[in-house]
Amino acid sequence: MAAALVIRMRLAFALLVALALAAMPEAGAASPTSDYKRAVEAGFAQWLEGLWPEAEAAGVSRATFDAQLKGLKLDWSLPQLVPPDPAYPGGRRCRPP
Repeated sequence: MAAALVIRMRLAFALLVALALAAMPEAGAASPTSDYKRAVEAGFAQWLEGLWPEAEAAGVSRATFDAQLKGLKLDWSLPQLVPPDPAYPGGRRCRPP
């Protein structure tokens, strides 16, 4: 009888662990917000790189250009930041989710 109780307790524990693992979000799962931010940040990086021809024409060296823009990124904590929506090329804007 004691062995049956131990088996039931182990089964109950295994079931609880399985339920807890099933309820946890997947580590690699992307949320719509993170997808949006990645798309906006990629667009921002492309826009920055698009400034290079103008900087080069103005006499800025590539080393200076890269050094000055190194690490530059969007500050998502700004309350009025309304970046363009990557789903609408051409400048349509939306509030971040």
